[in-house]
Amino acid sequence: MAVSKAVPESIKPKNDWIVKELMDAEGFRSKVYLDTAARPPVPTGGWGHADPKMIVDQWRPMNEWLQLFDSDFDAAVKGYDSLNLNLDDVRRGVLIMMIFNMGLHRLLKFKKMLANLRNGDMAAAAREGLVNSVGDGPSEWRSVTRDRAHRLMCALLSGIWVS
Repeated sequence: MAVSKAVPESIKPKNDWIVKELMDAEGFRSKVYLDTAARPPVPTGGWGHADPKMIVDQWRPMNEWLQLFDSDFDAAVKGYDSLNLNLDDVRRGVLIMMIFNMGLHRLLKFKKMLANLRNGDMAAAAREGLVNSVGDGPSEWRSVTRDRAHRLMCALLSGIWVS
């Protein structure tokens, strides 16, 4: 099924590239599935919208998925804004994508990464984004998202987005 990459009207133009990257990275499913990578597993659909109240195998129309994406994206932007970080657009986009993917509550567990971002140490922040809180192995997010995590941390390090 071909999916329109149209950006919902309510999303500010400044965020267009982030929206397009998120839609590509998340992929689209019009039918709800059980995301077993989530802890605990949760019904998920559209572009990664997770909701325990959704019914697995239920189909939803595109306009509903776009509304849910818009709401999820807006929540991710607000989550980033709550961090009070003054980052360039690429690094801001990286954190918005991380929040969209894992939620603000999980991003806040990356305490060393966030501290390094506040101190301007992008190399240390990128390293910390890939390891668990103890520092003795990969973060669960990295283990689940693999190449995506590496790509986001490369952009966090360099400040350059490569599509």
